[in-house]
Amino acid sequence: WFWNFFSMLDRNENPWVRFATAHPKGAKVSGVITQMMGEHVTVRLEPTPVTGFVAAGELTAPQIGQKIQVSVEHVDPTNRRVSLRRG
Repeated sequence: WFWNFFSMLDRNENPWVRFATAHPKGAKVSGVITQMMGEHVTVRLEPTPVTGFVAAGELTAPQIGQKIQVSVEHVDPTNRRVSLRRG
């Protein structure tokens, strides 16, 4: 039961905390554009369920479904926010 307890903790770990730990500022990640909202584009960061935002002005003709490379600017796991930059 002891090891099962710890494997349950791993499965229930917050993906935002895990992402913040594994991706410090400046880390390069790839993602897929999932939504365009005026001045911002939402990117699902692969292979996680975490999404982040990049300014639409940093992208050339962004399209939903497009795979892009971005770098992490800031991660706030408490508020579930990830700021990204093109690159």
